[in-house]
Amino acid sequence: MGRMKLLSVIPLLAALSAPGEALSATIQPGRSVTLAWDASTDAGVAGYKIYYGVASRAYTNLVSVGNATTATISGLVEGVTYFFAATTYNGAGLESDYSNEASYTVPVTSVPVVNILRTLLDGQVVLQVTGVIGHTYQIQADRLVGGWVTIGTVTLDGSGTTEFTDVNAAILPALSYRLIEVVTTKLQLNILPNKHALLTAIGQVGHRYDIQATWLFKHWSVIGTGTVDASGSFQFVDTNAVNFPARFYRLSEVLPGLPKLQIRVNPAMQVVLTVTGQPGHLYDILATQNFSDWSVISSVGVGDRGSIEFVDYSAAAFPARYYRARERQ
Repeated sequence: MGRMKLLSVIPLLAALSAPGEALSATIQPGRSVTLAWDASTDAGVAGYKIYYGVASRAYTNLVSVGNATTATISGLVEGVTYFFAATTYNGAGLESDYSNEASYTVPVTSVPVVNILRTLLDGQVVLQVTGVIGHTYQIQADRLVGGWVTIGTVTLDGSGTTEFTDVNAAILPALSYRLIEVVTTKLQLNILPNKHALLTAIGQVGHRYDIQATWLFKHWSVIGTGTVDASGSFQFVDTNAVNFPARFYRLSEVLPGLPKLQIRVNPAMQVVLTVTGQPGHLYDILATQNFSDWSVISSVGVGDRGSIEFVDYSAAAFPARYYRARERQ
């Protein structure tokens, strides 16, 4: 049971006041949140609206609750952080500004796991697969001969659990079983009447993806970045598409923990730096002698391989030199 507070709404109109100060949210079992607040004392307030989404101040969902002072938001996704804000509105439909924001990360209670449920008389093994509702998992068996092999794929429905039978267990016994989550990503393209390209990115909820574009397939450029919301998608409009005779797009997940920098000395005793980062992103390589003053010695773009090398030919001029990499904003 967790609790959080949303602070009062800042009125957009002088005659329109906010919900009461005691606006709070109680997390309920089953991936739901119940919001509650004190009724506004302003006679001009006709009702309340709750906004929420998986990115701060970029709300993709709206619930209008009328003049009620509670609202339950259901269908939240495990492991995803949601951001909430509230507004008031008057009889003419005029709405206040957002309240201060509160966030909540839905606990992951359905940890993906596969267990042996029972063994049938013919030697087949019935498995119970439990995980996150709506997610897809590969079931793999560690065979006595052949190592890990995929024996099936399941998508979990509203119960969050299902059964699967390893029909080959009698012939090829398994030492153990495991689950590998299957994440499907795709990019849908629609051309708007103004010739702009509307891109719909579909991926793992809560994950961030780059939208990359190219013309001649020689160089891919990042033209936008988005976070997949609870609907499983986000949209981006390429207003520059009309300036190209042809344009192609792809989706690339933004991986945490990048960039990384590795250093080695080649046979010519030169310092070689390998920058590992997000394809299509630009990174500065910085150097220092005293850890106080850092200087940019090069800027590099990471290609499709996810890494690039840089040789610091001036390293020999320093008694000691240290390096780091940062993404160029």
